[in-house]
Order: sequence, then structure tokens, then C-alpha cells
Amino acid sequence: MAVSVRRLHDIDRTGWWGLLLLTVVGLLVLLYWDLKPGDEGENRFGNNPLTQDGSETDTKKHAVGVKGAIVICLIFAGILVAMIAASIALTAYNEYSLRSEEQNKPMTLPPEEPSTEQPDVP
Repeated sequence: MAVSVRRLHDIDRTGWWGLLLLTVVGLLVLLYWDLKPGDEGENRFGNNPLTQDGSETDTKKHAVGVKGAIVICLIFAGILVAMIAASIALTAYNEYSLRSEEQNKPMTLPPEEPSTEQPDVP
């Protein structure tokens, strides 16, 4: 939470915007703000943390690195979701094929046991 609030302060937003995480649309808005480069210079929350020795650094260069890391994480998350979906589909297919095999088998009666009773013979 502290990192999220600090990131919101970098773009001159208050930390209360972090409550947008409780909504689906808010998650997308916060993701957009996270990818946005921070304000150059000073804002109402203080100096730009990427400044060193009083000179501005290229914040866009740092933002590209963050965007690349997020894209890589999203790709891995997509692969993970695809693997889980494939596993569920394979399990469902196996269950379906077992049930269809059971339905296509002809009904057979169990073998009769020999009776021990003697029929009445006159």
C-alpha cells in the first residue's frame, strides 16, 4: 500500500485514490496511472524521487522499464491462465469420454448363480 500511495503522489494524486482497487474499473485506472511517468520537478507532495544532485533524470526511460516489466508479468499471467483452462478442459473431456463409453456399452445381465434347490420331480 505504501508503494501504491507513493506512486500516486508521484503523479500528484492523493493516496485515497488507492481505494479504486475495490472496483474493476478502478483497477484499470490505477494501472494506467502506474504506467504514467511521474511529474517532473516538484508537486504538492514533494520533490521527484528520481532527481539526483538537483538535476532531472529522464523519467520516461524509467517508465519504459516499468511498462516492460508489467507486459512481461501480464504475458506470464496469460500463459498461466491458459494452462489452467487447458487442464480443466482436459479433465472435462476425459470425464465426458468415460461417461459416453458407459452409455454406449450394451446392458448385460450378471451371470446366474446355480441354485441349490432341487426342482420337484414326480
